[in-house]
Amino acid sequence: GLPILERHEHSYRVHYYDPPGTDATTSASKNLRFVNDTGAPLFFQVTWNLRQQTLRLNLFGPAPDRRVTVAKPVIYNLRSPPSARLIAEPSVPLGRTRLIDHAESGMRVTLRRTVSLETGEVRHDTFRSSYVPWGAIYGVNPADPRLRR
Repeated sequence: GLPILERHEHSYRVHYYDPPGTDATTSASKNLRFVNDTGAPLFFQVTWNLRQQTLRLNLFGPAPDRRVTVAKPVIYNLRSPPSARLIAEPSVPLGRTRLIDHAESGMRVTLRRTVSLETGEVRHDTFRSSYVPWGAIYGVNPADPRLRR
């Protein structure tokens, strides 16, 4: 329920963020920025799991003085993913394939959040996301004849 000042969605829908519209990406030029309006310090604990390739962020602070509800996302302008692509991957045995990236539909998403503070103040936030369609990518052995089509 912290006020969000800056949020950037991923370019295409990332399948492990569900429902769509709940993701945020960060990079050298894109940030997730919010305001700490709790009146107390917030502490972050970041854990990177190399084996699972996951990043976990735990946020610690005072007991929440607000109730947050998030409506179901409104999905529109749904677009099918393009055809799958094959790329050379030397570690894949000849005749086999390895999924490198999932196909994802393109879409636009609107997500609404309501934050009700103990003071009686109610904030309504609307987050909009736009995802491009993304085709699956499969790795095949460099000698695979399907690469020459």
